[in-house]
Amino acid sequence: MSEKSIKPTPSLLQALAPIFVLMALLAISVLMIWQDSSLDGANQMALLISAAVAMLIGWRMKYSFKEMLKGVTDAIHTALPAIIILLLIGALAGTWLISGIVPTMIFYGLKILSPTFFLVSACIISAIISLATGSSWSTIATVGVALFGIGNALGITPGLVAGAIISGAYFGDKMSPMSDTTNLAPAVAGSDLFTHIKYMMYTTIPSITLTLIIFLIWGFFIETSGNETNISEMLNSIESSFYISPILFLVPAVVIGLIIMKVDAIPALFVGVLLGGLFAVIFQPNLIENLGKKNSMFLTGENIENYDIQWDEGAGTKANYDNKDGGTYNLLVTSPEGEKVAAEITLPYGLESLEETIKVTSSGTTIEDLGLTLHVSRSSYLESAYRASINAMTQDTSIDTGNETVNDLLGTGGMSGMLNTIWLIVCAMAFGGVLEALGMLNKITQVLVSRAKSTGSLIATTAATAIGFNVTASDQYLAIVVPGKMYADEYKKRGLAPQNLSRTLEDAGTVTSVLVPWNTCGAVQSNVLGIATGEYLFYCFFNLISPVITITFGYFGIKIAKLNNKKST
Repeated sequence: MSEKSIKPTPSLLQALAPIFVLMALLAISVLMIWQDSSLDGANQMALLISAAVAMLIGWRMKYSFKEMLKGVTDAIHTALPAIIILLLIGALAGTWLISGIVPTMIFYGLKILSPTFFLVSACIISAIISLATGSSWSTIATVGVALFGIGNALGITPGLVAGAIISGAYFGDKMSPMSDTTNLAPAVAGSDLFTHIKYMMYTTIPSITLTLIIFLIWGFFIETSGNETNISEMLNSIESSFYISPILFLVPAVVIGLIIMKVDAIPALFVGVLLGGLFAVIFQPNLIENLGKKNSMFLTGENIENYDIQWDEGAGTKANYDNKDGGTYNLLVTSPEGEKVAAEITLPYGLESLEETIKVTSSGTTIEDLGLTLHVSRSSYLESAYRASINAMTQDTSIDTGNETVNDLLGTGGMSGMLNTIWLIVCAMAFGGVLEALGMLNKITQVLVSRAKSTGSLIATTAATAIGFNVTASDQYLAIVVPGKMYADEYKKRGLAPQNLSRTLEDAGTVTSVLVPWNTCGAVQSNVLGIATGEYLFYCFFNLISPVITITFGYFGIKIAKLNNKKST
């Protein structure tokens, strides 16, 4: 190796400096200035400034900007699938709203689930779906959104509802043989899939059992703001605004089926988006027409291009005016000779045919006197359907049901609503990529390994490292892969079977990613459910208990497999 290619190893202080800067900036943003709105830009800038601090240290260490930039681009590249999935989830939420899928889930959920058993039911339902699909993201974006709406309708604290959903979803994701993290952890540690799952059961079953007990007991003491009258009013509002039928469950059934068949999440979700749009066109015609229709008023006449035509106080010079549905509009027409006609045009709301009377009021000269004719046209159903579907996929969509509580539940931001989260993910990956490229994360890990003397302390150190990578590298996969590579040899040296390592990576790395606001998982689930990470963090009992259980097992030597004797001791 040439002397030029050898790079110095960062000191522990150099490795920790960008992390200290990030913690300080996040504390200022979240605790002192922006609070809940810190995700609107403050946290993103904190990550970029901290990345810049790391780059300055790298520059002092003789790293070129190109080398550091490669670390950034490589890290962002790993997040691209997550970004695409996030955009598809935004589109899915939109089409599943206007198709009546989410309202139908909420409708039947309000009829079946009671506040007392809701939390434990939500956790179990999420766990079953996630176990079947192998995806916590897909589970939370589909069934989770509906369960969250039901919980809010029942008047249960939103953070508590989110905690139950996330706990169940991450249990299923962690234990499913179809989950990417469940396959990744044993691959990195050197174990096999089913041995890994078997050894995870020793720590995961107690964790989910404790979680369900907590939610069950909590349910008996929960205070809700909902009552039977409110629930009845909500059910009536949903039923009067949407076509409600179990047939709408075909769409989520198809998506879940595709994922069970090991179809990648991106095409599976895309199919869900398209089917949602198709079901909206078929089953919700009135809603689609209201959301997508456009009435156009326009003037025709000889040499129309020579007339100056202004609608609504000079909003623009054009012969056409598009409006959603009804209203009063001011029109000013100036002929080529300078003759002016001012008219007030009233278009009826709920225009159903072009023959309906359109009231035109003008003083003196009329539009007809200038040789012009006013026309009104309405978009076809196919045009309205296409417009409503695309708008639901890409931008804010809200449904007015006449019930304020239901209206709050039935609103999505589409793909555009995910852009702040994508912004956060890109900045977080830039920060983690720089630290990885400069060897700062490895340095911190090496120091931790040197202090782990017993089996319990090694497992605790592994768990702490995985959690630390979720905080610093902001990515669930890095929190599994990097510690897995760093500790694999150490586990072998100490005669510990690789399933101990893979289990610890999942118990601490997989499940805690959703608890970090700037981690890809935390950012996505917070955005999908529409609730700040800090609001649900302390209610995600499964995610909080799992690292504690695995560390406890390590210190007490419970179910620790040895290389020379595969049986646990």
